[in-house]
Amino acid sequence: MIMKIAAQKAKEKKILEARELTFEAGRKILDSIDWTVYKGQRWVLLGANGAGKTSLLSTICAYNTPSSGDKILDLQLAENARKNCARGKPGQAED
Repeated sequence: MIMKIAAQKAKEKKILEARELTFEAGRKILDSIDWTVYKGQRWVLLGANGAGKTSLLSTICAYNTPSSGDKILDLQLAENARKNCARGKPGQAED
């Protein structure tokens, strides 16, 4: 079963991948975060105040500069999502 899931994910399009993402601002806020998002997935970030939810999204969107790690973002999909938000259609990011 695990192999089938791995094979299925290999066929899916990655729209975001963060590897070992770390962000510091006076203290370590994000510590070696690994996160992969495939097209069609929906995610919710839950956590207490100060847990790093906004810092994670801000770092992925390049508002914050990561202290270390890599992030790969499907820029075409991100641009389509931005245009749809500007047209009042948030959540729609067609290719």
